[in-house]
Amino acid sequence: LHQLPMNYIRLQRYSVAFSQTEKTKEIPNKEQESNKERKTSFINLTKEEQDVITKCFKELNLKELDKDILEAKDILNMLVEEMNGQAEFYIKEGIKFKEKDSSYAFFSQNVSTGLKALAFLEYAIRVGAIQKNDILILDEPEINLHPEWQVTYARALVLLQKAYNLTILITSHSPYFIRAIECFSDIYNILEKLNVYLVEKDSQNKYEMSNVMESEYG
Repeated sequence: LHQLPMNYIRLQRYSVAFSQTEKTKEIPNKEQESNKERKTSFINLTKEEQDVITKCFKELNLKELDKDILEAKDILNMLVEEMNGQAEFYIKEGIKFKEKDSSYAFFSQNVSTGLKALAFLEYAIRVGAIQKNDILILDEPEINLHPEWQVTYARALVLLQKAYNLTILITSHSPYFIRAIECFSDIYNILEKLNVYLVEKDSQNKYEMSNVMESEYG
């Protein structure tokens, strides 16, 4: 199960999500209105559930996944080096953070929010939860990040966009973080793909959005 993308398997019509102690299964979309969550032991899976997982593994294109991870190797190495460790998935305990050269792993709730931001991004890339041409939406990702880690996070996002051809939507209150995104986009030759929008409230309490890439804000 440690290979499953972010502990989340998505099949043709079903989604199966795993947590530390319980499992919630969604039925086909057309029947969602009548869907009632059914919770069971994490280990005590039914034969039907085992068949779903087996089918998922058969359908996973592991060679393509390995190829994508290889292309993102520099990003993964950069994040692991910055954190001095990485997130790992344990079947009975969920995701924990493990430092390099250490036998002890910390529960995610026992590490800083900033560390979790970097760790979950690295983990999502490593297990294939982020794939080519995906849409990634981040709401104020710079919050709780040390200034140096904000720069690292911005660089990782730009490199990830270039490697995976992602569409990334970011909201932020930090002009410094947006500036870092812009600078790295320029360095890695994808500046033409970047747009920066400023949202302001006018005198009539209406919100206006304008592209400020060529202005003093960009």
